[in-house]
Amino acid sequence: VKIKKPIKTKFRMPVFNWVALKPNQINGTVFNEIDDERILE
Repeated sequence: VKIKKPIKTKFRMPVFNWVALKPNQINGTVFNEIDDERILE
């Protein structure tokens, strides 16, 4: 699993009540296939 750098946004994002997934929990989820950097372009 590649460690991704934090994304800087222009505006403050709303607060969500969530817990980050551990690297061993990502397999088999949509987050395994998403390329954050490509989406932001």
